[in-house]
Amino acid sequence: MPSANPLESMRSPQSTFCLKRLRSSALGGLGSAVSRLLRLALFAWLALAGRGAWSATVADPDRASPAMVVQSLAEGQPSYQKFEGRLSELEIRLFADAADGHWDSHTLLTAALVASGVDNQAALRRYERRFGELVAELRRSGRVSGSPRQRAEAIFDFMHQRVLGGGYHLDCTDLAVLLEQGRFNCASASVLFSCLAGEFGLTVRGIEIPGHALIKLVLPEGCLDIETTCPDCFRLLENSRKQTGLPPGTLAGEKRARAPQTSREVSDVQLVAMIYYNRGVDLLAQNRFREALAANAKALRLDPQSATARGNLLATINNWAVAEARLRHYLKAVELLRRGLAMEPGYETLRVNLSRVYEQWADDLCGAERFAEALAVLAEAARDRPGEPGFVLARLKVYRRWARWCREKGHWEERSAVLSQARRDFGDAMPPSELDDSELAQAGKSGPSTSPNAGTSIPETSPIATQ
Repeated sequence: MPSANPLESMRSPQSTFCLKRLRSSALGGLGSAVSRLLRLALFAWLALAGRGAWSATVADPDRASPAMVVQSLAEGQPSYQKFEGRLSELEIRLFADAADGHWDSHTLLTAALVASGVDNQAALRRYERRFGELVAELRRSGRVSGSPRQRAEAIFDFMHQRVLGGGYHLDCTDLAVLLEQGRFNCASASVLFSCLAGEFGLTVRGIEIPGHALIKLVLPEGCLDIETTCPDCFRLLENSRKQTGLPPGTLAGEKRARAPQTSREVSDVQLVAMIYYNRGVDLLAQNRFREALAANAKALRLDPQSATARGNLLATINNWAVAEARLRHYLKAVELLRRGLAMEPGYETLRVNLSRVYEQWADDLCGAERFAEALAVLAEAARDRPGEPGFVLARLKVYRRWARWCREKGHWEERSAVLSQARRDFGDAMPPSELDDSELAQAGKSGPSTSPNAGTSIPETSPIATQ
């Protein structure tokens, strides 16, 4: 259940000044006059202290100030690795083996199993034995014979008839689930076919297309694109050849037409990265944000050039921040969005949402009659996103709400201080009298009068899965 006082719940216990709004009831018999004086002192301190109003010494990022978050992000390891979390012993070995871009002590199968979530040696050996049994069965069948294409077709048919009986499922990237239940998607089926083909001396390459994976079969006469999720793939290719009247052994017309910029050939290490980022998509669909970030970060460790993994990681950061903002965990939302922007400063959705989170945070603080804190939040926002016109109007709205609240409560001295500070902030743009709607409009003439993001919901971002 979200805290009714999000700033208080996230602030540091070692903060140099408590940001909770002072109330008369907290002062016992000292009375409302003392309360107002202390509130005025807080307001003056916040106005003069600037960034110092956020200062604190904290180790926990959930309780750190926005200013500290940026400093912490500038230190240490590459930005995406901060999201990997704790690696299993098998993953530590996996990444060490992949450092040179090749599998040396791992097979493609064992690497894909670790990426699928297998985290102990006993389970890994069990799945290796299962795969070995399938290879032995296929050898005994005598079906793998003839030309490389014929051998590939025999392997492909065996895979669909004996292993992939559980059917296609979009979220079945897990190689362990494939070996146990026969459920698959394009990524897991492509890895399995590649492993089986390698056992019989065939040369294959992984192909990544946005939203899809397939296998390129390298033959003496050319290459074939194999849709590993389609049981009739080879027969469809043969029918296509016959319909064009081409002689046997001719591959013209069989290769899928692909725009070079939309597909790329991937190594076995990069193929395992696809397993990781597909897991990330599945975890994000379950709102398991931290695990989804870890999966995408691990994909980037294996394939730093993967635009899909990077885009999915940023989408996860954005959607996690949206979820935190909906719970009024604004500081956490700001931290996440800043991390995303540290990786990709031009990612517009993150930039827009950072502004919206700040504005919603300030609005909530005003609703709780914590006006000085709302101004401090907007001051931090202006430093975070200099030149953002919406923050000018947002600050003006805070002053207006604070002045009206003082008038309703009869706090005239405090109201006078608020109006004076507003005039100092806005100069000639601030009318000398009341902060009502007409004056708000007049004050806004010095710049854009509305924020392009005001009053709209914070959008989520859809990740890409290979299907």
